[in-house]
Amino acid sequence: MQYTAKKFNLPALDGISDKQVEVHIGLYEGYVKHINLLREQIAELTALDTEKYAYAITETRRRLGFEFNGMRMHELYFAQWEGG
Repeated sequence: MQYTAKKFNLPALDGISDKQVEVHIGLYEGYVKHINLLREQIAELTALDTEKYAYAITETRRRLGFEFNGMRMHELYFAQWEGG
């Protein structure tokens, strides 16, 4: 399963510039990209030798959690502002 960055229809927001919103959208897209890369790495390492690469798989899953949380938090944040 590949994750795809969602598109958000955000109005101008008080207290946050358009540039700041653009930066946060970029961060969000980075989280989505890294989730997909990490999932590929886990699959590759597991296919090669789960026991041999157990530590690397565990650390990659830990990092995946961080990236996933970043993605979901941004989705929730952006969704609340859609539609005005």
